[in-house]
Amino acid sequence: MWNQVKIDGIWYNVDATYDSYLVHNNKEIMKCLVSDSEVHKTTYKIAKKCDMSYDINNNKRLGG
Repeated sequence: MWNQVKIDGIWYNVDATYDSYLVHNNKEIMKCLVSDSEVHKTTYKIAKKCDMSYDINNNKRLGG
C-alpha cells in the first residue's frame, strides 16, 4: 500500500509495509521516500506530486 508523507515541505511516496520486511531483516530500504518516477502510481485527484526522493540509507536527497 503506497502512502504519501510531507517532510520539511516536500512530498514523498512511501511503501512502509514493503520496507518493514527489509528493516527486520537488516537489508537496505528501497521503497521509502521515493519520487513519482520510482513508483507506478495512478493519478488520483488527492495524490500529491512527488518530485524528489530521499536516500534513507545514505541520508541525502535525490532529484528535484
